[in-house]
Amino acid sequence: MKNYSFLFSPSLSLLYAALWVIFFASSCGKGPAKKAPVVVDNPEVLVDSIVVVAWVDSTFVHITKNDTSGFLIDFINRFSEENSLHISYRLYQHFSQALEAFMKHPNHLLFIPSLHSSIAPTDLPFSKPILERNLPLTSELLSVLLTVNYPRFFSSEHPVNPLFFKGLLGNAETVLKVPSCFASNASDSLQLKRLDAFIARVENRADIAFLKHFYFKIQLPLSMRRYRVPFAVNGQVSPFDASFKKNAKSYSIDWKLVAAIAFKESRFNPIAVGSGGAYGLMQFMPFVASKYHIDGKSTPDEQIRAGCKLVCNSYRTWNSIESEEQRIKFTLASYNAGQGHVLDAQRLAKKYGLNPQVWDDNVQLMVNNLSLAKYYKDPLVKSGPYHGHADQYANLVYQIYLSWKAI
Repeated sequence: MKNYSFLFSPSLSLLYAALWVIFFASSCGKGPAKKAPVVVDNPEVLVDSIVVVAWVDSTFVHITKNDTSGFLIDFINRFSEENSLHISYRLYQHFSQALEAFMKHPNHLLFIPSLHSSIAPTDLPFSKPILERNLPLTSELLSVLLTVNYPRFFSSEHPVNPLFFKGLLGNAETVLKVPSCFASNASDSLQLKRLDAFIARVENRADIAFLKHFYFKIQLPLSMRRYRVPFAVNGQVSPFDASFKKNAKSYSIDWKLVAAIAFKESRFNPIAVGSGGAYGLMQFMPFVASKYHIDGKSTPDEQIRAGCKLVCNSYRTWNSIESEEQRIKFTLASYNAGQGHVLDAQRLAKKYGLNPQVWDDNVQLMVNNLSLAKYYKDPLVKSGPYHGHADQYANLVYQIYLSWKAI
């Protein structure tokens, strides 16, 4: 369980007062952030623990009555679980307060959502960016950057001074590359080194890429769209089109949808064997294969018939999904992960204020989160943890299906 505390103390110096005034000017008109439960952290920082100091905003840290979420929370959850670290948070309503608390605790890590590298304070070591965004140079962004990077870096001699003050006057038309990093007081901080190693390790990982897409609509990398769809020749997409058409018609489903699954699963190889024991065109696991009366000796036609029946059964179970597109994606996710995990994700989506009837960026997010103890240990989860990639699988196969459907 994470600890959160809102600690409000007066500024210790003129610097903090200046920071407060600048940030207050940038946040006028915004309602107060909702408070998390007040729990006082143990001031002693252990080797296997880490304290993250941050301020509440709408994307990196978001507090509701059910949970504290956001890109920072989801990112650090993965870091803590994969490194067996206990994580606690000190959350504040303004950056000046977070900075003041951070300066008092050398072993804490301060999260800085908007940092311009050219004016970063050199007296603090920074982590690698957990996120980099190209942001328009708006007055709001400038105010945050002024607050975060200290006013003393904006002397008239500084090379970025003209750019920033033109922006403040509304004269600059440009985009800044803004990284989001962690700062540490100690140059040999064990936590910062661990975090740096983790950031480098997950830079191109699918679950992190999906979180960036979910929270910031950053395009998914090519590595998540690496499956080339074969060109159709005279309308034929596979050597088994006749079998797909015949069997799909028996179950009143689109044959190209089943063909798209077969392409993703085996590249149309009827004797393919997966690392987990799945086999055949449709990559049935042995216990599923026995239920649908096929085995390693079954013909391609028998495998396709079983695949059509499974897809049909799954599609029928999602008859409460009104959108045809979303219903197909639920079906595809169930094919890959099993219906139990998708139902778990659907229940979690409802709990956390997402739409349980929509796959994209709703149930999809919770399927992705089922690898984390925070989620799979929830009483709503009946099928345990899930470490697969159904969150990507459903959308990838659907894109293959659409490309063939247009033929």
